[in-house]
Parts: sequence; C-alpha cells; structure tokens
Amino acid sequence: MLPFTLFPILLFLSVIRPTFSTNTTEKLRIFILSDILNEPDDSQSLVRYLLYSNEFQTEGIVATTSTWLPNETHPEAIREIIRAYGSVVDNLNQHVPGDKQYSSAKELLSVVFSGPTVYGKQALQNNSTLSPGASHLVKSLKSSNATLHLPVWGGTNTLAQALQHISRTHSSTEAKTLRSRLRIYTISDQDDTGPWLRATYPDLFYIASRHAWKAYPLAAWTGMSTMALSPAANDSIVQNAWLGRYIQLGKLGDVYPDIEYTMEGDSPSLLYFIPNGLGHIEKPDWGSWGGRYSPLSDDHRETQFGDTLDTVYYTSVNNTETEKSNHATIFRWRSAFQTDFAARMQWTLSSNYTSARHPPAIRVNGHEGLEPLILHARLNQSFVFDASETLDTDQHDDLQFEWYQYQEPSYLPNPGPQSDKRLNIQPLSDGQLVKLNEQGFEDAVRAKKVRITLPAMQGTEMVDGYHLILQVSTGGEVPITRYKRIVLVV
Repeated sequence: MLPFTLFPILLFLSVIRPTFSTNTTEKLRIFILSDILNEPDDSQSLVRYLLYSNEFQTEGIVATTSTWLPNETHPEAIREIIRAYGSVVDNLNQHVPGDKQYSSAKELLSVVFSGPTVYGKQALQNNSTLSPGASHLVKSLKSSNATLHLPVWGGTNTLAQALQHISRTHSSTEAKTLRSRLRIYTISDQDDTGPWLRATYPDLFYIASRHAWKAYPLAAWTGMSTMALSPAANDSIVQNAWLGRYIQLGKLGDVYPDIEYTMEGDSPSLLYFIPNGLGHIEKPDWGSWGGRYSPLSDDHRETQFGDTLDTVYYTSVNNTETEKSNHATIFRWRSAFQTDFAARMQWTLSSNYTSARHPPAIRVNGHEGLEPLILHARLNQSFVFDASETLDTDQHDDLQFEWYQYQEPSYLPNPGPQSDKRLNIQPLSDGQLVKLNEQGFEDAVRAKKVRITLPAMQGTEMVDGYHLILQVSTGGEVPITRYKRIVLVV
C-alpha cells in the first residue's frame, strides 16, 4: 500500500488505525447453507456466487432442509451447477489477476455435502447422527483460526447440529473460541433452529431479519427483487426479460433459471460479503449491497443484528419524495449489483480480456485498495480528496466519479438524514452537482476532485463519524462499480 498523501489543507488530520482488520488481500472463507430446489431462487444465487467465488475461499456448500423443503436435500442440484461452471472457469480466469484465480470445478465439488434430511430441531435429538454437512462445518471451523462466513439461504439445522456437537465434545472455552470465528447472515428464519441458536449461543455474530413467522414482506431482504415495493426501486432489472438478455447467456447462464416467485431472495447474504469497498464485514450497520443492519441492543458487545432503516429520495411528478424503510437498505443498490453481475457473466463467454469490462482500481490521495479510510477531523473544517489517479483497468477513459454522504450509519437510533448535519461537498475539478442520484442520495457531486466541509454542529445522537462514499463506475451498457468509504471521526 502506498502512503497516504495529504494536501496542505489536510495537515490537521491524522489517520485512525481501525480496531478491526481491513486486510482485503486474503480471501474470505465462505460456507454456504442452501435449501436448493425449494424454488429456483437458490439456484440463481448459486450461479451469482460462482461468478464471485474467486474473491473467496469456498469451504463448503451444503444442501439443507427448510420449512419449504422439510424432509429432503438436493446436493445433486449444487453439483449440476458447479459442473456448468467448470465449462467456463478457464474463460473466467483470464479476466482476474493471478492472486484471485477461480477454483476448479473439482475443488468445489469436493466441498459439497448434505445437511440433515429432517426438519429443524429434529436434527438435534439425542439419537441423531451428525450429518456430512455438519461434520464438514465442524472440520472447517477447527482447521483455521480465520473467520468463517456463513451465508444461509435455507434452514439452519446444519449449523445448529454442528454447534451442538462442538458443545458436547469440547470444553466450554474451546466451544466459545470456535463460535467466535463465525459470521452468520441468514435470510430470515426458515426453520425452528434459528431462534434456538440465538437463545442457546447469544455470543454468535448473527445477522437476520426478525419478524413474525413467514411474514417475509416485513424483511429487509425483499428489497433484493420484490416488485412494486417502492417507486424509488428499479424493478426493470429484476425481471425475466432483463435476466434473459444479460444473465442467461452461455453455459453457466443456461443453468440460471427463470424467476418463479422472486429473483434471488437469498442473495443479500452473499452481497454483504462481496469486497467492493462499500461495506465492511465487521460493521453491518455501515451498509452494503447486502443491506444495513443495526445491533439489537445498546451494549457495545452486542453481536446480533436486525433490520434498520434507510431514507431514499426520488422524484415523482416533479416533486422530491422520500421513503424510509428497511427494504431501501438493499433496493437502493439494485442497479449496481445487477450490472456488476451482468458484467461478470460476460467474462464466461470469452477468454479475451479486452472483450469485457473490469473493475476500476480506486486511488484517493495516494491511498489504494478497498478498505475504508478513517480520519480524525474537526467540525467546520475543510479538506480535499483527489481520486484522479484512479485506474481504468480497461483504458477506456470513461470512468464516472460520484461523491455522496451516507448519513444513516452515523446515528443510533436512526433518525434519517438531517440537513444541518450534512457534509458540504463541492467539485474542484470539472464536475457537476446532482440533486438526487440513482441510489437515492441527495446532493451528490460528480467530479474526480472535491472539497469537503464538515458541519458546524454535531448532534448528540451521533455514534460514528461522517461517512463519505466515493463511487466509481465504468462506462458501458453494464457498468462495474467500486467504492471507497471515508469516515471522518470528530
């Protein structure tokens, strides 16, 4: 990493060393639980995961039961999709650097297992045999001190069975250490082991929408693709017609099924982990493509997170309207995560690097990488950020730069954006002010170089710094977007 170069106006600032890891060079360890074949959306999510799997170390993909698929699992469906991936993996590897190569289909097939073939807590009965999936999860937890991330797309009894086994066969200290390695993101509760897990092991790092049983319209994840949620949501890119044009292409696209109920309802739990510079895996309340989730209590040690709210602005009949909802924490990013997905699908079609677009490499004031930049600042002071050295890896010279403040992560409880506590963002190079941008943020600025001025006053409810987002997108029909989050701590 190059040293962070400050402009003269920034000399009063100092970089804060984050208390959490920001290392993006090591691949995150991922272990997926999926009730695949319950409906087509798990198969859709698996195709998306495979296109991003070069960013991860895939530890396991386990077929599970759920309330919708109570007595059977389908690991063979996982294997079928991985075999299709195997037919395009050579093309994929021509589009990524050497340290981010895709695994072979053989490697991925070796970590496909079945969880218990019974519903929920039936898998926890004394006479229950440890399932292959739970056994492999125990093995994965014990094999490395590194964090293990679990996107959960179905029931959680594989996880429950694994943790019950660990509690019975290890000391309480050892079991707690193993649990501390888990980062769990479930798509609501899809069997009766979710509440059991949170009650039995309250120290688990656990993200989930909490609501009445099967009251899924209340869950944040429906912002992924549910139609007619809001006039602010882009519905055109989560329909079969769009998927047919941009996703169902080539041999891997052939195994991406049509929508039956909703597109990829499980994918927010994957999008949360994708390293693109927007979110941080240890900070669910910062927000990411996978939504934004806040701690369930004011205890600073709280490790369980639930739905929270974002405010989006949109234009309706020449008026500026607002919507404040948990769904908005996801649907505001639809265009970005859908076109990014479509761009990666293009990689499967050709081994020619120049035939497709690739992510820009953001550089701000000499600071490279996707990790957040955290700075000390003072109220009512100004400083400059320059992203003009950001690299267009395709050399098309058509990158679009956009800066905006993400207010909600700064405040608990969440009062929404507050006009008297906004950063003032002004372009210093050729640029323009954007009253409302596509993501529903007010007063964005399109420019490579900007001056930021902090507000003169700060509300007592602020618990985090001021969050400034730099968004850089490629040109083309399906842009690829990367971010740099800058947190100004007063």
